[in-house]
Amino acid sequence: MTITVYPSPASPAEVPIRVVTLEEHYATPEYLAATEQFMPQAAKSAALHNALVDLDDARIAAMDAGGIDVQVLSLAAGAQHRLTPHDATALVRDANDAAYAATRRYPDRLRMFASLALGQPDRAADELCRGVNELGCVGGFLDGTEGGSFLDDPRYTAIFEAASELDVPLYLHPSPPPRAVQEAYTAGLPETSAYLLATAAYTWHAELGLHCLRIILAGVLDRFPKLRLIIGHLGEHLPY
Repeated sequence: MTITVYPSPASPAEVPIRVVTLEEHYATPEYLAATEQFMPQAAKSAALHNALVDLDDARIAAMDAGGIDVQVLSLAAGAQHRLTPHDATALVRDANDAAYAATRRYPDRLRMFASLALGQPDRAADELCRGVNELGCVGGFLDGTEGGSFLDDPRYTAIFEAASELDVPLYLHPSPPPRAVQEAYTAGLPETSAYLLATAAYTWHAELGLHCLRIILAGVLDRFPKLRLIIGHLGEHLPY
């Protein structure tokens, strides 16, 4: 998702365009080592691994090549729900610290969301507060239905309370649908095709679009009128 920001009300022709990109993923070697065993072979790539863990020269060079002025970093948190809640919380906190260190090295090029581990919602709310108040995060970042429950579940109330009190947005990232849905939709396909259809090629966008509708229908936005949610990928099917 790309946002072009004009620094003044003047005509775009009169001012330089500043390009800020969201959902710019990274990972730490420790996080990848902990989750690799749960990832399908189709999701494993040495090139992808190297790109995710690089928060220095290669990333900045890629930004320059793509004409990107600022990236807002977020953890590529696949398979987080397969970890114990305690381990996920600790690994995500450490990943936030790594991202923060990178934003300090490149303050004009990198910003960050506070990535959140949903297995311990109260701890996730605390991490959002730490991220905004101590790490300079511009909001929170969480994967949708990882773990089998939607965010309208009352257990996640503390996260919405924290985001509202801090007046920062939450970026909702898609997650694969439940295994039973994946199997029904992708049965009989080659492994790589099944993985892609269940994730970025189609299904997880439909999953997050449904997730957003649940949040609305369950009254979450009525209970938290200041809450701001960000979704990507051309609106996760909702415009259609």
